[in-house]
Amino acid sequence: MQKDIAAKRLEEHNDVFADIFNNLIFSGQKVLEEGTLISLPTEAFTRMERGRLRQGNRDVCKADKEQNVYRLICGIENQECRDNTMPERIMGYDFAAYEKQIQDKIALQSIWQLRSNRKNWKNF
Repeated sequence: MQKDIAAKRLEEHNDVFADIFNNLIFSGQKVLEEGTLISLPTEAFTRMERGRLRQGNRDVCKADKEQNVYRLICGIENQECRDNTMPERIMGYDFAAYEKQIQDKIALQSIWQLRSNRKNWKNF
């Protein structure tokens, strides 16, 4: 748990966050700039069956926002050990984020998710 917290604290810095995505996802291209990144809420609420609400928390979530337009939303989830339910949890977070965007009428081009233990990323 301590490693997860330490990684989260480091990844909250815009320069580190941008470097992670630019190098791992965008093959070294400078797509994300630290000056245009803003932190987004990490809480996600999803409606379960019978109307119950479930809360989850992302580790780090940031948006690339230029001239008041959200261009890209990226998130990082850290794992100390393998968790086979992580893809489903991330899908729940993404669903909650999309639901909120629809309610708030926010237009986005893409949402990318990065799991910190994933290897061999493909070019997008």
